[in-house]
Amino acid sequence: MEENNSDHNKAVYVGKPVYVGFDVGSTFVHYAAITSQGAVVYSPQPIMHFANPIGAVIEAWRDILNRFGARVINSTAFTGSGAQIFPRVMSGAVYVYDSVAIPKGAEVVSPNAGYVLHIGAKDSYFFHLETVNGKRVIQEWRTGTKCGGGSGTLIEKQCRRLFEGEIPN
Repeated sequence: MEENNSDHNKAVYVGKPVYVGFDVGSTFVHYAAITSQGAVVYSPQPIMHFANPIGAVIEAWRDILNRFGARVINSTAFTGSGAQIFPRVMSGAVYVYDSVAIPKGAEVVSPNAGYVLHIGAKDSYFFHLETVNGKRVIQEWRTGTKCGGGSGTLIEKQCRRLFEGEIPN
């Protein structure tokens, strides 16, 4: 990426088209940009939204536009507990359920991962991933209780199941 010296508010991204994703959680907005090959080209620190997720998404979107410019953004997707509204007000944006986004994201970060645990403030998830006929599939998935209250229970149950006989009660 090269910065245009005549306009410090705009960066000129010299590279491939990007896909931008936002995770609007109960306390933070996480966001990243990836290429069509799944390479992460930008993943800044999340923004704490202090019960104002719209303000944090606006801040994150401005950061993305300043870094890449609108012309190279191929698609924008949202996930998370506070994200369903954004595709209604952002033309072309899509919403993806956490239960779809989490295993797909894990596949980008660690293509051979067999197990994924997601501990969120709202929901916790466990996924067992396998390759079947050359495709990565969710073999099994479980969720804890609402509001993160079941996160510890979910982890404990899955550890007992996965390591049965190896870990004492």
